Amino acid sequence: MAKRRKRIEDEERIKNWDDVDLTLKELAELEGKIEKLEVEMNDEISDLKLDYQDKFSPLLTKIKDLGKDLKKFVKANRGDLGAKKSRESIFGKVGFRKSTSITIPRGTEEAIVNALKARKMMSCIITKENVNRDVLVTCDDHIIEEVGAVKNVKNTFWYETARESLDTE
Repeated sequence: MAKRRKRIEDEERIKNWDDVDLTLKELAELEGKIEKLEVEMNDEISDLKLDYQDKFSPLLTKIKDLGKDLKKFVKANRGDLGAKKSRESIFGKVGFRKSTSITIPRGTEEAIVNALKARKMMSCIITKENVNRDVLVTCDDHIIEEVGAVKNVKNTFWYETARESLDTE
C-alpha cells in the first residue's frame, strides 16, 4: 500500500497583540531552558576535562621527554643521516628540516617598508585596500551611485525577550 503524504497548512497562531506577548513569554521560557541546559552541559564538559587531564598529563610529559631524547641523540649522531637529513625507522622518521623566517624587530617595520620602497622591492610589501563600507554608507546617494556601489535599505524584523537578572552591584 502506498504511503499518503499529508498536507500541513500553516495556521496563523498570532492573531492579536496579546498573542504576541504570550509568544514572547514562551520564547523567553525556551531560551531560559536552553541556558540551563548549556550550563549543565558545560559543567559536565569541565568535569570530563578534569578527569582526562589527569590521564593525559603523564602521557604528554612522557611524549615531551621522549621527543627531547630523540632530538639529543639524532643531533649527536647527525653525521649518520648523510645528505638526506632524515632517517626512516620502522615506527617513524627522524631528521632535520630547514626552515627560514624573517624577524622584524619591534618598532622598525615602517623603516623596513621605506627601505624596501627605496630599493623598488614592492613585491616584498603587502598593500591591502578595501572599501570602508561604514563610511561609504554615510555618503550621499548620488555619490554612492557614481562610484558604482548600491545602497540597500531594509526594515529588518527583530524581537527581544524581556529577561530579568539579579543585580549584584
